Amino acid sequence: MNLKGKHWLILGLGKSGRAAARLLVSRGARCVLWDSRNDSTHDEFAKSLGDGVTDYMCGGELPEGTFDGGIISPGIALDNPVAVKAREQCALWIGEIELAWRLWKGRTVAVTGTNGKSTTTKLTADILSEGGVSAIACGNLGIPFAEVVLDHPEHEVAVVEVSSFQLESIDQFRPEVSVYLNLAADHLDRYEDL
Repeated sequence: MNLKGKHWLILGLGKSGRAAARLLVSRGARCVLWDSRNDSTHDEFAKSLGDGVTDYMCGGELPEGTFDGGIISPGIALDNPVAVKAREQCALWIGEIELAWRLWKGRTVAVTGTNGKSTTTKLTADILSEGGVSAIACGNLGIPFAEVVLDHPEHEVAVVEVSSFQLESIDQFRPEVSVYLNLAADHLDRYEDL
């Protein structure tokens, strides 16, 4: 995935949005950063990326124009009016998990389900490590997958906890191993039904 000179839009500056922005800028992309909240740490983060950030916006309208790609943070629903408009402006519309997976050189184990994701993700990474395979737990667990790609490329396997919100924005994500633990009624404030 060639990112040099590409222009990306990042919606949401939580952990995953920031990690995606850092990864994109490190590969030569330029980013517009948008978040619904006005937070001084967002300003500091935008400045830390230097020329890689072409604009930073707190709430309000998105900039006009088109983008080569867009990253939506998992905390923003796909039917949010800002997300709907942003998707129309972006040639590629994905989440941080998809971006990281496309740039990851190692193998991937993905763990999802309603309950037990964090425990299973951590346990799997520990078992692999104890067995002599360099593995790291990441994703919804705490360390964003994009941060692992950028800061921990020495690992052979990324064991990625993936939430339902993160799965909404995948496109080609195909880990070598996928674990689907269970399904229960959850997040019904975001989903219409089970």
